[in-house]
Amino acid sequence: MYAVAKREFLTMFKSVKSVAIILLFIIVSFSISNFVKNNPVMAFGQESNPYLSGIRFLVTFLGFLFVLALSHDTLNREVETQTMRFVVTKVSRTSVVLGKYLGILSFWVACLSISFLAIFVSAQQFDLFELIRLIVFLSYAIGMNMLVSTIITKVSFSMFTGLICGLLLPTIGIWGLFSTNPVLQLVQYATPYYYLLEEGWKSYIPFGFSILFAAMSIFVFRRKDL
Repeated sequence: MYAVAKREFLTMFKSVKSVAIILLFIIVSFSISNFVKNNPVMAFGQESNPYLSGIRFLVTFLGFLFVLALSHDTLNREVETQTMRFVVTKVSRTSVVLGKYLGILSFWVACLSISFLAIFVSAQQFDLFELIRLIVFLSYAIGMNMLVSTIITKVSFSMFTGLICGLLLPTIGIWGLFSTNPVLQLVQYATPYYYLLEEGWKSYIPFGFSILFAAMSIFVFRRKDL
């Protein structure tokens, strides 16, 4: 499992996409911070660090799109190319799913940590609690990504599904926070956006959803014909 996780992490971290994402997080964070400093009412939170507002914006509005766009084919590409048949002779199917899940999660933890460290160098502030909250938020998207890549066998279809989910889920989640529609108010509890406004243990519920998605992915993958 750990070998699979390490391989997934290094594969993602060595890519040009990872460097581009880290740079995007840093550049947007500093750009939005200048705007928030001049418009304090726009900050995400009353005592919000303006530098963190940029990262919050990227994660909450584009996090799903980033995760699903980069990793939608983490499992089904190897199934489609039949290399997975060789992998499962060396590692159990459960370890494959968990390893890839941990590898992707580690990648995003590294990306966010580097962005927070860059802000620390500039602003001399490091909000560990906020870092954890954003990691928990992204873990929901990572778990969903694993499930999509397990259920959908064709890479092209999972790419399309990832794009739709990356655009639709933030829309529904944020809309549900302000809507009086009873259906949307019910649906919001199944999205991570509602829990961003919660304090204490409730703010970690999205990670529970992530584990559930990963467990469902393991269940499906163990019964999949490779």
